[in-house]
Amino acid sequence: MNTKGFIKRILPFIGAFSLGLFIASFFVSVGLPRFGGGNRGMRGEYKRQFRMEMERLRQENFELKNQLREMQLDRTVNGTGSEMRPVEAMPLIDVPPPPMPPVAPHVHR
Repeated sequence: MNTKGFIKRILPFIGAFSLGLFIASFFVSVGLPRFGGGNRGMRGEYKRQFRMEMERLRQENFELKNQLREMQLDRTVNGTGSEMRPVEAMPLIDVPPPPMPPVAPHVHR
């Protein structure tokens, strides 16, 4: 009786599991994933582009730091350091109020 009950319980489970794997195999690869990729040439191209972008950003950062340093030196040479122009205030505009929220639907029982 134990063997017969065990088979009655395990057989449907194995059948459903194998059917599920069969259906899933149409949508998902059941094999081991390939993490290496296979196109190693593209990885080198990405690295080269990354290095070029980093070098361009370093150069731009260096130039901006030099410009800032020159502006600070000019300000200390001129004495007052008030090279900044005053900003005009924007005119005040009346903003309309937001619309009223929609009425919640009533639930009739």
